[in-house]
Order: sequence, then C-alpha cells, then structure tokens
Amino acid sequence: NVLTIGANYYFSKNLAKLSLDVGVPLNANDQPGGPSSFVLDQGAGWLNGTGQQWNIRGQLQLAF
Repeated sequence: NVLTIGANYYFSKNLAKLSLDVGVPLNANDQPGGPSSFVLDQGAGWLNGTGQQWNIRGQLQLAF
C-alpha cells in the first residue's frame, strides 16, 4: 500500500504536459525489509533498509 499524490501542468496550448507525483508507503509492513516490502531485486526500485523512503516521479509528454 503506497499513498501517491501528484499533479499535471499543461503548457504550449496543451501540446506539452508535465506530470509530477510523490509516493510513500502507508505502514511498517510496506517499509523496505518488512514482510511485503518492495526491494531492489523485485524491480520496484525501493532500497533495502529500515528508514522511511519516498519516491518522486516526473514525466514530460510532448504532442507533435
């Protein structure tokens, strides 16, 4: 369970869109090293460890 919040920004008369979102695990079982953790070898990109980890993702889309 990961909480994700984000926003989109359109510019150039809607010919381009910038998206940005941030996510964080909701409970201890979703923390790296927990029973259902995301770990690097599963391809999710979370690192092994005991600290709180957040992810930030950005994307730029262009229309031609």
